[in-house]
Amino acid sequence: MKNFNKTTIGILTVVTLSGYNFVFADTSSNNNFASTTTSVVTTTQKYISDATITAKVKAEFLKSKILNPMDIKVVTKKGIVFLSGIVDTDTQYSEAVASATATDGVKDVNVDQLTVKGSKAPLQDTYITAKIKGYYMKASLAGPDVSFVNTHVETKDGVVYLSGTLDNAQQISNAIQIAKSIDGVKDVKSSLTVK
Repeated sequence: MKNFNKTTIGILTVVTLSGYNFVFADTSSNNNFASTTTSVVTTTQKYISDATITAKVKAEFLKSKILNPMDIKVVTKKGIVFLSGIVDTDTQYSEAVASATATDGVKDVNVDQLTVKGSKAPLQDTYITAKIKGYYMKASLAGPDVSFVNTHVETKDGVVYLSGTLDNAQQISNAIQIAKSIDGVKDVKSSLTVK
């Protein structure tokens, strides 16, 4: 079982899971500091070797029912995973990015050399959606306070649309803040509701 620890410090909740620190600011308080502070998710990485990260990403690809690990080359440099090769569908592309992003130790995923067979359309929206899903998967491992299992993510022209039902308002706030933190996101439109 992975190590899990949750600490509340004033308006901040710090969830530590396998070397990652997820920091959530409580913006529901009327405290002046809280009202000027947006929820933010930061991660502090423990050192994991690039070879170990590469092996973990490849192992995740092997677990997938839709990915052929032989189609995707994985190289890791300073915690950044570079995926290259050709996959058959946007779904495979998205699955590869999300799985790599959710892998312990991964700082970022570069897909400049990963393409979909026969596709000439840019995959930026698919990439953004996959990155958000990957961060949601990683955060969900920390426990119910950051669970995003029921969150649907779709991206069109850099605008992220979130829908689904979560347990509380803080989960909704966290889901929105994670989505906003991804490079390339122009805006986040949420129709998330509380159960």
